[in-house]
Amino acid sequence: MSLSGLRDWTSMFWSILMRTLSCALSAGLIAVALPMAVSAKDSKEKVAKAEPLANPGSWFSDEDYPVAANLDGTEGKAGFKLGIGLDGRVADCAITVGSGSEVLDETTCTILKQRARFKPATNAKGVIVPGVYSGMITWRIPQNHAVRLTDQHKRLSLAFDVDEEGVVENCKIVENLGNATYVASLSRVVDPCEVMTTRNRPTPVLDAEGNAIKVHVETTTETKITPR
Repeated sequence: MSLSGLRDWTSMFWSILMRTLSCALSAGLIAVALPMAVSAKDSKEKVAKAEPLANPGSWFSDEDYPVAANLDGTEGKAGFKLGIGLDGRVADCAITVGSGSEVLDETTCTILKQRARFKPATNAKGVIVPGVYSGMITWRIPQNHAVRLTDQHKRLSLAFDVDEEGVVENCKIVENLGNATYVASLSRVVDPCEVMTTRNRPTPVLDAEGNAIKVHVETTTETKITPR
C-alpha cells in the first residue's frame, strides 16, 4: 500500500522538533542584561542604592533562551523592575516594557528571581531598607553559533499513531540516546510528543486511492559530530 504524504509528514515533524532540541545540542542563543537605573526608597530620607553583587550580564547565559521562543524565532527586549528585599534577593519582578513575547517576559523574571543578588539598600542611618533595580534584557538569536564536540552523539526514536484526521495519538519515546531531549535552559527534558501535538498541524496520511487512513509511525533521528 502506498502511503502518500507520509514521508513529507514525518519530515515536517522532524524539522519542527529538531529546531526545538537544537537548544540541547549547541550553545549560542544569547541574552544580554543591560542595567538602566538603580534606586531605593525609605520615606523621604536619602538612601544608598541597592547594588548588584555581580555583573548583571552574568545573570543570563547562552543556554537560557526559551525553547518555545527559539522554535518560533521570537526575539525582543524586555524592560524589568525588581523589588529588592532586605536579604538582597529579588522579592518581586515586574515587566515594564514588554518584549512582545509572553514566554520571553516570563523567562526574564524567572531567571532574575533565581540568580540576581544585591547588596541591600540602606537609609541615611545605615539601616537596610527595600530597594528597587530597573533594567532591560535583549533576547537575540544569533544567525551563526558554535557547537561543542563533547557529548554530541544523540539519537531519538519515536513511535506514534496518526488517525484519519491527521491527529497524533499514543506517542511514546522508544529511545533517547545521549539525553537528546534535555534542554539546559529549562533544566528539564522537552517532551517531543508534546511538541508534535502542539506545534504540528494535523496532516492526514492518504493511501493509494487518496483516502485518509490510520497509520502507525516509527521514526528515528540521529546527530553525530566528529572531527575530520
